Parts: sequence; structure tokens; C-alpha cells
Amino acid sequence: MNDKKRMAGAYEVTHSFEIGKKEIIIGKDENASPEERFVVADYENNGIFERYVNALVGNDFAEIAKIFAERIKNEAERVMDEISKIEVDTTPIYADGCTVISTEDSIKNKVVVIRADVFKPEYQIATMQLQLCTGGFGCVPHSRGSACFCTNLYSGKESRYERRDILGVIEKDKLPDWAKERLEAVQRERAARRKENDAR
Repeated sequence: MNDKKRMAGAYEVTHSFEIGKKEIIIGKDENASPEERFVVADYENNGIFERYVNALVGNDFAEIAKIFAERIKNEAERVMDEISKIEVDTTPIYADGCTVISTEDSIKNKVVVIRADVFKPEYQIATMQLQLCTGGFGCVPHSRGSACFCTNLYSGKESRYERRDILGVIEKDKLPDWAKERLEAVQRERAARRKENDAR
């Protein structure tokens, strides 16, 4: 059991909430001056360093809690607006919608389905799940590594996943129309990059 307190500077983090691209926290410092007992801030972590930004301090916990709730509401509305602009079917894909992979399967250059629970609840949608697996030790069976490098079919963003994050594969003829179109575009882009690199 880990009893280590989470700290934001001198403030002990007592409340936190993650949504979208943000985590918002409330902290308290019993040793601070009365007007600075509580803090509300946004937490950022890029995998290398972490920091707390947009911090506001005060002595009125209810006011700090109100700001905390407003920041959550604002980010939730941003996420809702972002998802509402997606003009394709975003219904999540589960095991019955793909061919579940085993330890014997190679998934290199195949369209894979990332498990929905890998993503935050608000992003458990097909446009996040459907990806082209392009490489990494994890894409071949019996490898010592587990990293799988993938390109999101909807956004084109490249990301790293673990093999255990991948639920299954989908053949091209079973993909929704938007994914078929995007797969062809991603494959063309990758072929063009390879050709350009070969010419150097």
C-alpha cells in the first residue's frame, strides 16, 4: 500500500479530476499564511517533467471548489464540442467486432483495435481505437519487446502502445467506409515517405 502523499509544491493534493487533456487539482497547506491555505491548479505531465500551472490560492475552500468545478465543466464542454465535430460513427469496438489476437499472431501492417479501456472514458470511441500497426517488437509473436507503433486512421497521429493494449485486428473489407478511405490515405503517405527516404 502506498501512503505517500501527492504534493504540489508545499500543498498536499486532496482532490483531483482528469478529463480531456487536463487534470485539475485542489491542494491544501496547513502551514501557509491564512490567505493561501488552498490552491487550485492544472496539472501537466509530458512524460519527462511535471508541473502545476494556472494556480490560484485562497482561504475560502468553497470558492476554490467552485473554480475547480468550473474548470472541469469547461474542459468537459471542450471535449463534447470536439467529439460532436466527428462526422463518422464513433461506436466503440469490442471483441465481437474484430478478430481477437493471440500470442501467435503477427499484427504488423494490419488494422488493429486498441482496447477501449486503454483510453479515458470520454475517448473510448472507434476513431481512437482503429489504428494501423506499423512496427515495433510487439507486433510480431514471441518477441522480447512489447511496443507496437501505430497510426490512428482517423487523425493520422502516430502513437506507441503495448501489445496487451491491442484487442484484435479487422480486415479491410470489414472496416467502416471512413476507415477504408483513411487506411488508403495513410498507406499512400507512408509509401511516399519511404520513397523519399530511399531517394536520399
